[in-house]
Amino acid sequence: MEHILAIGDSYTAGIGSNGENAEIGETDCSRYYSSWPMQLQEKDEWYDINDRKKPDLIFGACSGNLMKDVREKQLRQGDPVDTGRNMFTPIGKPQIAVLTISGNDADFSHIINDCIFRWPFLGSMLGCDERMERVKWKIENPEFKKELMSTYAAVIKAGRDAKGADPPESFQAFVGKCMTALRSGNKWPTYDRRP
Repeated sequence: MEHILAIGDSYTAGIGSNGENAEIGETDCSRYYSSWPMQLQEKDEWYDINDRKKPDLIFGACSGNLMKDVREKQLRQGDPVDTGRNMFTPIGKPQIAVLTISGNDADFSHIINDCIFRWPFLGSMLGCDERMERVKWKIENPEFKKELMSTYAAVIKAGRDAKGADPPESFQAFVGKCMTALRSGNKWPTYDRRP
């Protein structure tokens, strides 16, 4: 394994992973040194399974990106560039991709605010149950599911077109699962921040 592609939204980029002043570079993408793709790339276990070397990380994830942004901005073919200075990079020749997407499409930040923080200055204020019902409706909508599958397909196509995996059909995309709280009926604690 020579190259891992890390794309997606803030969950991949690492917001909240290690506090202040740990951001990679100076772009609006907010990528962090303790993000899970960086931790994956730095694992010493690579030495045992990968010819005594760690793979390069092509870090294209960008905080705030939507599924559309992943398809249109994070999957360009070509040689990678420094993402500490560039918002987006061509994908190079990865063998695998790791990604998280759809949190911004599903209004995850509103869930966090309406169900946990309750800060009025962040905009829309709904009760947690109402917010969760809206998000549940959104992610169960056939159009949302279609866009999600279209994004996964675009990632796999771009990775296979890059011809980093041998054979190209062996290129795989590993995705995180989220929003399990909607399916299991779990409630998040809320904190009333109003005076």
